[in-house]
This record gives sequence, structure tokens and C-alpha cells, in this order.
Amino acid sequence: MRSLLRFLFCRGALGFLFEIHRIFSRDPSYSLLKGIMLGLHVLKNEKIIPYEGSLVISSFLPPLPSKALLTVIRAGRDKRQPFASLVELERSAPLSIYLSVTDRCSYDCVYCSAKFAEQSEEKTTGQWIELVSKLQAMGTANIGFTGGEPLLRGDMEKIIGSVSDSSTTVLFTNGHRLTLERARSLKESGLMALSVSLDSHDPATHNRLRRNERAFEEARRAIENASRTGLYTIVQAVIIRQELVRSKVLALCRLVEQLGAHEIRIHQPAPSGRLLGTMGESDIFYTEADREKLFSFQRLANRQSSSRFKVTSFPYTEGPRKYGCTAGLFHSYVSTSGELFPCDFIPISFGNVFAGDVQQQWRKMADTILRPRERCWAMAIGDGLADETLPLSPEKAVAFCTERRSQSFPAVYRRFHG
Repeated sequence: MRSLLRFLFCRGALGFLFEIHRIFSRDPSYSLLKGIMLGLHVLKNEKIIPYEGSLVISSFLPPLPSKALLTVIRAGRDKRQPFASLVELERSAPLSIYLSVTDRCSYDCVYCSAKFAEQSEEKTTGQWIELVSKLQAMGTANIGFTGGEPLLRGDMEKIIGSVSDSSTTVLFTNGHRLTLERARSLKESGLMALSVSLDSHDPATHNRLRRNERAFEEARRAIENASRTGLYTIVQAVIIRQELVRSKVLALCRLVEQLGAHEIRIHQPAPSGRLLGTMGESDIFYTEADREKLFSFQRLANRQSSSRFKVTSFPYTEGPRKYGCTAGLFHSYVSTSGELFPCDFIPISFGNVFAGDVQQQWRKMADTILRPRERCWAMAIGDGLADETLPLSPEKAVAFCTERRSQSFPAVYRRFHG
């Protein structure tokens, strides 16, 4: 209720909601009741964070109000049916796409999803800027920059600066090289959010998992620098099963809140990269009971923290009670060499975006995958890819994904599909 009241009384929020209602009203399948139902589901179990005169409902969505959030609303395949296109995932573009701008990295993390990716020559500044322009023209609302370690490139400010305000931007880093000056430079270039990897409140544990004895201190400093420059500061924590202990999770949440972060995203390990084919590792991967335990930690931490810090978790956001896994539909990934994947944990290529038409390639991927899953798809198919030559070629990708299409819908879509 506190989040809902903050949402309703935010300056410009009601007017922006009316604009969304006006756009949806063009659609004969839309009604105000359906709009309210969708809005309440988006708000469900979310803690709303004020940021620079706007509200962040979820860091997976652009803030409200913003041009980027209108991009989400308007990016339906059928412009006459914006509401139906949104709830049926008939999109002209993914809501978000992450671009791996380099394979280089200063760390050697035990669960690196890109560890065994084929090393490729980095694309030029101009090539990435041209791709960003095409993605924005399609209607992509959130563009992320990842790697490897993207801050090893000296041109990130130029690439980020090419993104217009019809999309938001986020950069993912392990914290290495994020000086205060670099954080300011990124903010001035137009970067909205910066996400730093930190897996534990205990320095020895984080350093062991990241295989770098300076990893904890570099992450700590990076979080403080990002916060000081006014970036929306996220901490990404990959918490393996043996570390999923209430006292440890809450201690990590308290630490990153004290460092000035706005949000912590908790990930479950995925059977990809170095962990491909290891689903039997009971001390790494979650059971369903572990996910429920994580949800209870999330709710408890959100009640205890201040109004300017929130805890989210991928297992909840990608679970059956929220959006489910929308890899290849709402979200996509481009490798350093340019291969278009459903996400960075699913090395299944639908073509090279630098050698073909990215909009046609993405459309083929979305039409093949067809509908979201109730849970993370990478968790379901990881072992099935262990003996394959990766990434799967576009020819194999279509058959692989068609055979494994979801047969049900997560909660939010099920409401509108019956």
C-alpha cells in the first residue's frame, strides 16, 4: 500500500497513466478494468523507488514517467492493438536487449556464462552505434551493455551517448576500473543505471567465487562511486545454494544499502558456460523450496530496508507468479561476435546481427519461441545443450526451440489468455 500511494502521488504519474490509457483505448480488446488488472500485476510485490523525479517500479522496466516506458507500450506488432500486442507478446522488438561489447575480462568467475564462448574480434564503436540505432527504431526500450567487462573498452561513453531517450540504458560491471571519474563520465554520457556484481557480504567468499583477491574491494568502491554520481545503482548477486542462508542474504542486503545502492538483484546460478552440464551439483543449484526461501528473504528485507532501497530476485520475476521467463520475447542478447541469442544463458543463435537484418532475425526468434515459460528456460535446457556444439546454428535453433515450446502461460499472461 505504501508503494501504491507513493506511485499515485508522484508528480506526473496520474497524467502519464492517462496517456497510457489513451494509447490503449485505440484497441477494441482493451477496457479500463483490464488496464487496472495489468497495472496491479505489474505492481504486485514490487517496492517502488523514487529516482530523479521519477519512479522505478522494477529495474527491468523503464521508470515512470519516461519516453522509454511509452516505447514499451507502443512497440506492438499491430499498431491498432497496442494492449493486445503487449499482453500477447506480439512485439516489434524486445523490451530489453543486452549487448556483449567485449569478451575480455579481468576476473575468472566460477559461474561465468561466457567462459567457453568463442573468442572473437571486438566490433568497432561505429558498428555498435549502428546496431543501437536499429534496435531503437524497432522499439527496444532498454539497452544493456555487458561482456566480459565492458569498462575495458574506452569508448563506452560514445556508444551510450548514441542512445536517445526513447530507451533507458544499463551497464553491467564487476567494478574493476570504475573510478569516480569514470562513473561521472558514464552518467554524463546518458547512462541511467549501473549494475555491480557482489555475491556476498564476506570478502573471502566473494573473492573465491570471482577468483580475484581484489574483487570485493573493487566492487565495494564501484558501488559507492556509482551512487555518488547519481546513477541508479544496482548490485547483482549470484548466490549459490550453499550461501542461501537468511543471515548471509540479509547481511549482504544491509551492506549494499549502506554503500548507497538503490537495489539488489539476486540471481540463481544458471547451467551455462562453466556450469553447463552440472545440474546435479546440489550445493550450487536451487530446489523449488530454495526459491520459496529466497522469496521470503526478499519480502523480509524489503520491509526492513529504507524507502529508497529494494530487493528483487530473478527466480520471482521470472517465475510463474510474475512474468515468467520471456527469453527471446521480451528479452534478448547479442554476443560479442554479433550472434542473436534468447538470453546470455541460452547459446542458441538466430543469426548474426552484423551480417543480416536484426529485426527479421529477432522476429524469427520470437515466432519460433512463441510464448513465455513459467520458469527460467536456461535451467530447463542446460543439460540438453551440454553435448552440443555451441552456439547452436540458426538452422538447429529453429528445430530445437520449436520442439521445446512452452505449453502454458505465467500468471500475468494467463489472465488475458483464459
